[in-house]
Amino acid sequence: MVNDRDPQSRTAERRREPRRPPDTYTSAEFRMNTAKCLFQSRVWNFSSRGMCLLLREDSSVLEDLEIGKVMEVKYYPADLSRPPETRRTRIAHITRESEGKFKNHFLIGLRIVDEPEGLKSKTISVA
Repeated sequence: MVNDRDPQSRTAERRREPRRPPDTYTSAEFRMNTAKCLFQSRVWNFSSRGMCLLLREDSSVLEDLEIGKVMEVKYYPADLSRPPETRRTRIAHITRESEGKFKNHFLIGLRIVDEPEGLKSKTISVA
């Protein structure tokens, strides 16, 4: 638990599990309604539950983002021999960082809610 009166505890790790650098996808791209543009961001890190993007606090994209929103996101793989994948993705959290390395930024937590095309179970009809 973070104690706001203790300056050292304000920078304590609040995440439930460790993060690792991007190894599956390196960037994400999605279209926003309010900004009327295509937005692309580097994937900052991964956990077993999702990934995180980093946005500046003055980004117009923040107007369209809300926790729970599901959208189509195109992910660019770290392995350049593979094509980008478009996946249904839910916004898990939007966290403002007011100090430290990411001061004046928002961390946007994303969770993929579908399976990649190659892993979807196939329905076989029997006549």
